[in-house]
Amino acid sequence: MSPIVLAFFVLICAFGSTIALANDSAEFRVKLFLQNAYTGVEMDASDWLSKEMRASDVFNAYGGLKTLVESSTRQAKSYGGFKEIKILCVRHERKDNVITVQMFFCSRSS
Repeated sequence: MSPIVLAFFVLICAFGSTIALANDSAEFRVKLFLQNAYTGVEMDASDWLSKEMRASDVFNAYGGLKTLVESSTRQAKSYGGFKEIKILCVRHERKDNVITVQMFFCSRSS
């Protein structure tokens, strides 16, 4: 069964620092955040996102982190489930990290 490559994501890290992780690199946090989002793991926005991101109109108009997790999990299930995330590129721009990732999903059995 070959994985489905659904999309490329370019993320600008806007993570808060309230959650302590063994490996706190931007790349690790992005992978863990997306893995959680696409596998239905509930997350507290204050643990993962900066205050500015949580207060942004775009974030709130979308429905917040709970809605993001629910829709991402539905999308992953429609492609047979989450498989892996590969980091393609990391750029540092001013105080932000711009991380491009490739998402892989399992193929649905026919």
